[in-house]
Amino acid sequence: MVRKINDFQCALLLCVATIGLNFLVFPALFAKYAYSDIYISVAIGLVIDFVLCSIVLRVMKNNPNVTFFQFVSRAMGKVVAVVLTMFMCIHLFIKGVLVVKEIHNYFNETLFNDIQWIIYVIPLLVFVGFIVLKNFRAYGRAMQFFVWLIVVAMVVSVVIPATQADFTNLLPLLENGSLGIWKGVFFCSFTFGDYLVLLTLMGRVEFRENSISKISKWLIITDVLIVGFCVVFSAIFGDTGLNHSLALSEVLLYTSINTLTGSINWINILFWLVILFLQVGLFFLSSAKLMREALNIKSKVVVMAIVVGLLLLTVSLLYLNLIRAINIVISLPFIITDLSIQLLLLVVYIWSSIKTGKSRKMSLVSVFNRSIVKYQLTGITGVTADQKYTSVKAGER
Repeated sequence: MVRKINDFQCALLLCVATIGLNFLVFPALFAKYAYSDIYISVAIGLVIDFVLCSIVLRVMKNNPNVTFFQFVSRAMGKVVAVVLTMFMCIHLFIKGVLVVKEIHNYFNETLFNDIQWIIYVIPLLVFVGFIVLKNFRAYGRAMQFFVWLIVVAMVVSVVIPATQADFTNLLPLLENGSLGIWKGVFFCSFTFGDYLVLLTLMGRVEFRENSISKISKWLIITDVLIVGFCVVFSAIFGDTGLNHSLALSEVLLYTSINTLTGSINWINILFWLVILFLQVGLFFLSSAKLMREALNIKSKVVVMAIVVGLLLLTVSLLYLNLIRAINIVISLPFIITDLSIQLLLLVVYIWSSIKTGKSRKMSLVSVFNRSIVKYQLTGITGVTADQKYTSVKAGER
């Protein structure tokens, strides 16, 4: 029996996944297309994600005891379930790789002049291997322990830089037209799609009556802070946002408030390092769970070896070159492929829900009709209810 996480833990996992790529490299990439209107592009993408998350949550609540793989297998067959589950696995694995590369750049810009990638990767691989051997319940508890640290880091990253930002840089609105905003949503679409983490959690969440509203509230707060960060980023850098390739470390320069123990931005830097490592763990844990179920791998150790091995191979081939990885995920072939498969996944998911709902309805109707027949015949004959029902069926034949 799967040990389930509660709705609060589910909300935290979803929020951390949503933070994923929105505070680091992608604000500068949005600026490439939308210029100072990047917050509009980000807001549009997050609204779409929120709608999709709401749909996924309702289906999850209606099917609380089956995983995504089991859910699709029953409705569409095992082959379809394996293909879609492995797609989610690859999607989340790539997101994890991007965060790994972002952390390396974050280290170099905030803590070190230059850190060799192999020195950084070895302890990270140990961390990922340890996390993959755990479950979502343990990880959810870790999130609960760090929840206020996460909230403080996000609020500080928005509020304090805002006190020194020049909001006239946001005007005039839509100076370069609306096309750039939609191009930003399209070409930076890989930063969205975080509802896939919810599909990973399907069958592992203990839903209550108000669970969906509770999860939605936390997601709305997270989305507002992300959009707020993008507003501050644009207000500080204006049309030059493209030149600030690691948004978080650049904006943290504007949190330099001196205290008795030193500059407060160092505290925020350390907080964000914890958040980034939590993101890495979440993406690779989700990827490992999906791989294990889709390929029917019994041993956690085998899955851990595969995930760690693939991560080492990936970072070795790319040498932790963030620009090279980003150019892949914003390329037209990658975007079209990723969005097409996401659309297919949603269609299959919703169709599976409809088909499962019809099957459940027919089953209830069948039970109801049988009960009515048995009840009506009870007062007419002197035989037992089961005998009456058997007689009716025999007469029909």
